[in-house]
Amino acid sequence: MNCNFFISFLLYFKKTKLPALLFFLLPWVFIQTSCKKLVQVDPPINSIITQQVFADSADATAAVIGMYAKLAKNYTTLTTGSISPGIGFQTGGITLYTSLAADELYANVANSSYQHESPFYANAILSSSTFNYTNMWQAAYTVIYDINACLEGLGSSNTALVFSTKNQLRAECKVARAFMYFNLVNIYGDVPLVLTTNYETNAVLPRASVNDVYEQIIADLTSAQTSLPQTYLTTGRGRVNYYVATALLSRVYLYRKQWALAEAAATQIINAGQYSLSPLNNVFLSNIITTTNKEPIWQWFPTSDKTGGYETYEGQIFVALGGVVPNYIISDSLLNSFEVNDQRKNNWLKANTVGIGVQAKTYYFPYKYKLQNDGTIVPKELYVVLRLGEQYLIRSEARAQQGTDLTGAANDLNMIRTRAGLPNTTASTPSDLLTAIYRERRLELCCEYGHRWFDLKRTGLINAVMGGSTGACATKGGTWSTNWQLFPIPFDEIQRNPFLTQNTGY
Repeated sequence: MNCNFFISFLLYFKKTKLPALLFFLLPWVFIQTSCKKLVQVDPPINSIITQQVFADSADATAAVIGMYAKLAKNYTTLTTGSISPGIGFQTGGITLYTSLAADELYANVANSSYQHESPFYANAILSSSTFNYTNMWQAAYTVIYDINACLEGLGSSNTALVFSTKNQLRAECKVARAFMYFNLVNIYGDVPLVLTTNYETNAVLPRASVNDVYEQIIADLTSAQTSLPQTYLTTGRGRVNYYVATALLSRVYLYRKQWALAEAAATQIINAGQYSLSPLNNVFLSNIITTTNKEPIWQWFPTSDKTGGYETYEGQIFVALGGVVPNYIISDSLLNSFEVNDQRKNNWLKANTVGIGVQAKTYYFPYKYKLQNDGTIVPKELYVVLRLGEQYLIRSEARAQQGTDLTGAANDLNMIRTRAGLPNTTASTPSDLLTAIYRERRLELCCEYGHRWFDLKRTGLINAVMGGSTGACATKGGTWSTNWQLFPIPFDEIQRNPFLTQNTGY
């Protein structure tokens, strides 16, 4: 299917005003079209195509929907023409590689297909690592290019595109870009701040400081808030609204130690009236199918080059059939952190017992996402990118850090504990509350979008947890270096760009 056909489809879409659910499914349609010129990574976007796509509201909206499709894409078409599972930066990569690097997961060493992940687990990533480059760095900047292309197309459009729609679409793109840079800066530290599609300029960009990247993230999110509605624009919670921007902003403020701002932003989400904690087994279900699931703030619809009912990438790589050793196994450190009767252990982890009698051994694996390939076109589970549970923990921590509302901090923490089937916390001092909150974050957000790895770094606990003779790195057979809390800048990128420098220790 070529680009001209796709342009015609957009025009037909505008005239017929298809139902909202089909509009939400448009990312899947977009991926199937192979309309590469709209989202080409290396050369600039064709100007004629850009003028047509951003000519009016329906066409421009469909183009931005295509940006969402790239965010949530599960599979990569190889240059040979075959199709293979392709873990992406934001679709499995952040979760998997940081969980291995921290103290959450280890890989099944008996499965040779997963040997390439051993450097992440051993905290011995080489700057020449193909997976660090292709699946993480390059995948992230590919999506950022597409986001910038949409922003530029919307910014240069001077046709009949409705002004309010134009600003709203730009706001959606800014939130997506903020999300990408938030994760990049927490994985690599200083990173190039690419804000245009000018590949000649981008090719020689130096690394921007962490502070400068965060300033851009905050600028994007606060700008987006002014143009986004509080309601969701289509069926489900796939497109960005005001509360998506605010939820990500509350996390950013927490990481920047801006406690009062983090508390205020989280409070907006909690008091919004459209979010509530769901039963544990409902949290990661599609809000379209399970309309009672009110916890997700931002959900992504998995898209794929491959047809046949594929669900999230996490579900495909983590879930193991009964009687086999899982590909990725929960560490003893994480497993032993659950309190007795914690229902998250029963609902978000699953165990396979392999062997008979005295030879039997039980292996736990992540089970938040429970489906692999269920044969249905519409996925039953969606990527849960932002959810209410985290907002309670953000506000709890922000309150404990300020020390002015310790009762409120404990109450927020107890919201999460009660849902998990646990009694109220006994912590009452700021120090004890923070210890309890960090423990709760480890369990509530385990194996989910890098939270554990990022938390260890931002709280200053990483050297204590990973180092020493009994630390996580030692249990992996290595000796911890504080330099390893940042992944290396890919050597291929440094070769191409003389202005890029490497992280210390690589």
